Amino acid sequence: MSLKRKLLYLILLILLVLFGIFAGSGCLGYLVRAAQGQLHILCSRRPIPEVIRDGSTPPDTRRKLEYVLQVRKFARDRLGLRLDGSYSYYSQINRRYAAWNVSASRELELKARTWYFPIVGRVPYLGYFSRGEADKKAEELKKEGWDVAVRPVSAYSTLGWFDDPLLSSQLRLSRRYIARILIHEAAHSTIWFPGDVSFNESFASFVEKEGSLEYFRRRPKAVRRSYGEILRAREESAWITLQYRLYARKLDALYRSKITSEEKRRRKRLILRNFKKEFLARARPDSIINFRAYSEKTYNNAHFLSSLRYTGGAKYFKSIFNSCGNLWPCFLKKMKKLREKTPAERKILLRNKAQQKY
Repeated sequence: MSLKRKLLYLILLILLVLFGIFAGSGCLGYLVRAAQGQLHILCSRRPIPEVIRDGSTPPDTRRKLEYVLQVRKFARDRLGLRLDGSYSYYSQINRRYAAWNVSASRELELKARTWYFPIVGRVPYLGYFSRGEADKKAEELKKEGWDVAVRPVSAYSTLGWFDDPLLSSQLRLSRRYIARILIHEAAHSTIWFPGDVSFNESFASFVEKEGSLEYFRRRPKAVRRSYGEILRAREESAWITLQYRLYARKLDALYRSKITSEEKRRRKRLILRNFKKEFLARARPDSIINFRAYSEKTYNNAHFLSSLRYTGGAKYFKSIFNSCGNLWPCFLKKMKKLREKTPAERKILLRNKAQQKY
């Protein structure tokens, strides 16, 4: 991004923060708090090479930052993703996660609650830098009758408007997850269609999985030792995605039936109970993913929509990628051409390839 544009948006953020004195609630209040959180991250960032050279930097932090620069170079040079200055900085934050997303769905319908914002368009979630604020919003939505989910977020993208830094909270993750997060967010910076979050997230998830797999496949032998583990984790993740899809179909069929709302609620509880049993039956001591933890969670419509949002177009993207001979420049070029289509037209593309609604 040009210096002029950076200054313009920085001024805009500062004005929002100053105006926040008069805007304590509502949409404007939300934007003000988001601006304050983003400003704190931007103002506390340092160039990663500088942090690496700093003698007070812990050895483990230094090694992971060096690793981030390697993944960043791969994502830019091999995958062709837009990075500019993103992930070339490091910000120390005093929280476990980058943010928390709050999403909501109708109680007896797989239909998301959405909010509209400039630049990004209509989105099916709200992001908060404070867990307390996220929980407060979740309670408000529950009182309005929505099914609500609060999900911790390890990373997010400003879509190229700012140089997103690596956050200290992300360094607690494994190298495998750090690579996936960086590639996922770089995919967002490369392609983002306003008002089409489902397509955007499905696209970024596909690039994340394929790109990170290629990264580890190309690493030196010492690093590739965990490649088999990555493949197993991918298989287990695919099984989880399948369960979400199968049970989403069951819920959708239930909600469309002619029975009473009370009976729908009773059967919904039964479906969700059986969904949790699937994970408990899958739990094994040698599993990469903790299926038992999945079986102990509480689920509702918002959780299903969140999962489907990230995995809806896997078959479509894979077919395009294969048609390009698994060459990233060709794949990204075809994806960018979809800018000419409407969100409804892109949704049809994803559904036709999957041959299923969910």
